[in-house]
Amino acid sequence: MRPLHSTEAKPQARVEARIDLDGEGKPQKFTLTLGEETIWLDVGSTWIQADRYKWVTRGLIEGPQSFRVLPDCAVEINGEKIHLGDAEACAKLEHEINKHHTAATPHKPAGASSRQPAGAAAHAARDKVRFKVKLDQLGHLMVECFRFDERVDTGLRGLHGLIENELMLRPRSMHVHPLQEWMDLDGVRYACSEEGARQLEAALNQRYAPSLKGQQAAIEIRDNPGAATGFDIRFVTVRAGAKFETKGHLTQEKLDFLQDPSHCDLLQPGIVLRLSPPNLIIRRKRPDGGEEHLPEFPDVQYRRITASQLEKILNHPSIRRDNAGGPVATIGDGDQPDIAEMRVMRHPQDHLLLWLECVPAHGGEPSSRALTHHNIADLQASGVFLPHLDISLSLDNHTLSILDTQSEQENRLTLDDHTSDVDLQRAGSLLTAALKPPAPRERPPSLDAPAAAPLAPPVQDPPAASPPATVGSAQAGPTLPPGPHAPLRPPEPEPDWSAHPLAGLFPTGDPLRVNAEIFRRLAPQFGVPVQEVSLSLPRVFENRRFDIVSFSHPAIESILDLRGESFYGFYLAYISEQRIDFVYACYGRHIEWGPDKCVVQSSLSAEPAVFRGSGLLGLAQNADQHFVFIVTPAYRQWIAPHEKAYEEACAHFITVPELLAAPTPYALIWPEPPSSADS
Repeated sequence: MRPLHSTEAKPQARVEARIDLDGEGKPQKFTLTLGEETIWLDVGSTWIQADRYKWVTRGLIEGPQSFRVLPDCAVEINGEKIHLGDAEACAKLEHEINKHHTAATPHKPAGASSRQPAGAAAHAARDKVRFKVKLDQLGHLMVECFRFDERVDTGLRGLHGLIENELMLRPRSMHVHPLQEWMDLDGVRYACSEEGARQLEAALNQRYAPSLKGQQAAIEIRDNPGAATGFDIRFVTVRAGAKFETKGHLTQEKLDFLQDPSHCDLLQPGIVLRLSPPNLIIRRKRPDGGEEHLPEFPDVQYRRITASQLEKILNHPSIRRDNAGGPVATIGDGDQPDIAEMRVMRHPQDHLLLWLECVPAHGGEPSSRALTHHNIADLQASGVFLPHLDISLSLDNHTLSILDTQSEQENRLTLDDHTSDVDLQRAGSLLTAALKPPAPRERPPSLDAPAAAPLAPPVQDPPAASPPATVGSAQAGPTLPPGPHAPLRPPEPEPDWSAHPLAGLFPTGDPLRVNAEIFRRLAPQFGVPVQEVSLSLPRVFENRRFDIVSFSHPAIESILDLRGESFYGFYLAYISEQRIDFVYACYGRHIEWGPDKCVVQSSLSAEPAVFRGSGLLGLAQNADQHFVFIVTPAYRQWIAPHEKAYEEACAHFITVPELLAAPTPYALIWPEPPSSADS
């Protein structure tokens, strides 16, 4: 090994750097080797892309502070640029990849080394997530996000990831220039300049930084698509006065360590956590050596829940030994009293703040709390609402959503400091209508009690002739009367389409059937054979079945063909018995439809956007022979900001009411249209 540039004692380098040569002996690229594992540093790679063996995640090395492979195959690491032609290139790269970043390096000024820890400590001590915005070497805006001792670096396209991981409040609108020359955030444009970076940093810290109160949990769960379960786990234990951190993929090995009382004291005695794909089984040991169910926890299908939901489950007081990590949402009714009425009102001292008042069903003083997405989520988890209703408030606390999971009808209201008193009264009436009926006072509420009727428009006596309803408009309905005993009605019902020849063709509640039936119709519709292949992606999946209808490739040989920019067509991905994804791809743009989430990606390098739930109801073609996806109203509203990017991929989106009200007929692919005699 070549000597390092300093005579000071250095830790022995465990990662070895070499230069890969071509057939003529010319240097091509750097390689890094740890034991028998070798990675190649390809042009444009970031460290996340290059670290294919997860050396950092496994704790074998420390992650570099900055890393990028330049177009000439030079490596820029920790602020130092290393060229292939440098005689000491391998030694320099080994030094940078193996060094520790906690101590100040000799070549940095003392002031710089002392300021960084202080800044990090200041960020960790704050009660809100903090952002820092700077320009990179290419003049693009880069965002640093600090939450407790966690730091995340991302570009503008990665802001969607911060939102999904609850590190940033969701803005009403966000658009990034294709070349990242500027970005729009809620109608305000921030240029890629020093002044734009300062303005964006101030805006993120003032308007989009979520509170850290109660966020840090003893057991943390994060999304990781590369893990077999889809999640990473992190927890810290204290043994003999020293802290020990455990992190990595959520595996049975990590769960065994978590529930081993000789190594970890975070769980209640006797708690058993066992992975049985696709379920996480939670049991309690009995004195006789057997196991029993926890009444609060059925088997958890971890592929159908989010990271934050799984984190709340593992930190629940019935599983956790203590609640040092802050408040967690309870599951089931618990000690939550029956609520007869909910009122949304302005705070008496500050009219810009909205509060939620809950009136007990059996007397007593009403309880008040701030109208925030945290408090609404706590009420949803405590079981005060009807089980088929999903009540949520957006992260910016401005959009109230009441989704009926049975009929897939959604009511949405915008609530902010400009909302009228009439709309506040209407929001309270909708929340009251969503409550479970109060149980008799002489007995506790029963989880098996029959639920009230779904929150859906009445179907009796529909108007005979009325214009099509505006999709997604929840504010067009009449004002609802206040009070718990007054008849509560949701917004005005949609027109009656029962006489339409296409009425009743669109199923709901069975996304796997929709995906399979649409794909079944594609091959005979376009005269293209179905390719049934088994493909693998190293360290992700092996021999996964794909059914493919390709308009561009006569034969699909690898997963790179499906995910490449040249593929055009449809395919089914058989991920599990409960999950079969239907995918439309057109030259780098992808639209994926799954039973519990839908994903769109406008290019191979763009960050994917995720819609929680199923959204596909059918498929048609318009007069231009473009594909028209028939979707639910909730999906239609979600896709609206992204819709323009997919018009170039011959993809459009429409709801069933819009389809039935369209003056120009569409050519249905599925559901199959009725015959001409029937119509």
